[in-house]
Amino acid sequence: MRAVISFRGAVHGCNSKWEYVLEESGRKRFVPYTAARRKLPGRIQSAIFSLDKAVGADAYYRLTFTCEAEKHCYWWIDYYDGAGQLLPDCNGQVLPGRQRYYDEVVYVNRLAVSAQLAFVSKGAVRVANISLRKITARQAAQWCDRIATQLPGLDFQAPQDAFRDLPRTARALQKGTPWNIVMLGDSIVNDTYHSVFQALVSREFPRARTNFVNSVRGGTGCWYYCQEENFQKYIQDLQPDLLLIGGISNLNLPSGLDDLGAVVRRARAAGCECAIMSPGPSVDWRAQDASAPEAPLPASDWSQSGDQKNRDIYQQEREMAMTQALPFWDLSLPANQYRGQSGMPWGHFNRDPIHSNTLGKQQLGRIMLEFFKTAKMLPGGAPAEP
Repeated sequence: MRAVISFRGAVHGCNSKWEYVLEESGRKRFVPYTAARRKLPGRIQSAIFSLDKAVGADAYYRLTFTCEAEKHCYWWIDYYDGAGQLLPDCNGQVLPGRQRYYDEVVYVNRLAVSAQLAFVSKGAVRVANISLRKITARQAAQWCDRIATQLPGLDFQAPQDAFRDLPRTARALQKGTPWNIVMLGDSIVNDTYHSVFQALVSREFPRARTNFVNSVRGGTGCWYYCQEENFQKYIQDLQPDLLLIGGISNLNLPSGLDDLGAVVRRARAAGCECAIMSPGPSVDWRAQDASAPEAPLPASDWSQSGDQKNRDIYQQEREMAMTQALPFWDLSLPANQYRGQSGMPWGHFNRDPIHSNTLGKQQLGRIMLEFFKTAKMLPGGAPAEP
């Protein structure tokens, strides 16, 4: 398929239509991205371009480029809906140092009709040979497989009753009923969403006609989404058939559990199935030598020595799920235990101190796939009717 955006050679000059975002006295000014400005920190961005997909349909895209960055840098895609309103973004890691080739895949939901590509850097950044083109779900799943080869020993099986209280979603996955799945939460949920696990689910359930939407806001939990206008915008307007609630920001207020419960009750009353996802990894919880951040670490047990805040959230959400007969999808324990046992620096999995890079996202995506696989099972472990 033809590329929806493509630049051969280095990106600079007025003809490329790329801009440099210059901060001046608290305001932003957009100027052409020239060769001279390639040495400056900030954000360089393409023009907004249309995505070559049907309105209301999801799609997968492959992003390739070469980049040399002086300091910490991200590749970045902003998405826009049909009214030109900004949707949740997708971004990933660009390593500082020498020029490297990057090959990334993104899943774009049904709401997005246009996008803008950017590079956000704390130092000089030089980008070249950019291409973004549509690929198939099968090709996206194969890309996931290639990334997963860097996760040796990731051995996880979800509880066989994970779909016990999600019978309509299980049937839809197997029979091909159109099904809207909304993932609600914060930037940690956004990372899980952008693991491209959707392609793995599509391969596992070839008849499935699912559409996943990320309904997220950084640093935000159910204390925000239970408010009337926000429930309408972030949940109800998206017409979810399954609502997956997650992130690290759900219980950061005393009313956290009550707010989470309120969202669940209202969504269920509207006929929506619900599940809670415990938070994936964020900050590094292991004891380490600050003077040697890249040094291998001894194996550590998150359930015993992990970050107390996330372990508290984990326990409270688990208890609430039990009391309300809610499916509890435990991402916290397998993901943190794997990282703790790996001995690898957090930077192997994260693009910054809190958020996952491509490898860390793939770890979360593989765990999500294992939960979805249990839709093939009836309570008690018997295979469901095909």
